[in-house]
Amino acid sequence: MARTEPVTVSVREITRRFGYYSELSLKIPVIIARSGKPGTIMISAEEYDRLQERERLAIMAEATPDAFIQQLEILARKNKKE
Repeated sequence: MARTEPVTVSVREITRRFGYYSELSLKIPVIIARSGKPGTIMISAEEYDRLQERERLAIMAEATPDAFIQQLEILARKNKKE
């Protein structure tokens, strides 16, 4: 079974086996701990782009005027009745 949970490694370990963990981070997040505390997370460029897009959409949704949302809800209810 493939691992899906993030893996945590020390700075020393990431330094010793950077290539391995760099490849692993294409599949799952690699948490780099300093003195036992998470400090940095390596993720794939694809995952980073996905997260950036989610953030952009969340900001757009947050900026949507309440009146517009209310109009959408009214239209959705009308369409549901039809």
